[in-house]
Amino acid sequence: MQPEERCFVTPEAVRVSSLVGTPEEIIEQVRQLEKNGIKEINLLPAADYQKNVWRDFAEMVMPAFR
Repeated sequence: MQPEERCFVTPEAVRVSSLVGTPEEIIEQVRQLEKNGIKEINLLPAADYQKNVWRDFAEMVMPAFR
């Protein structure tokens, strides 16, 4: 991130553009997105963390939607 862009990365900006929080909070965020008509989401974690993020999402979030 460029130093002059840091002022735009606020907690509110992160909340409205990302899925962040505990598994329970992320489940609620996804449910709200569904209510708002969203049909798909993309998980784009940093390359160094992809395997762990995808595993955690599959194990801790996805079961709530099966």
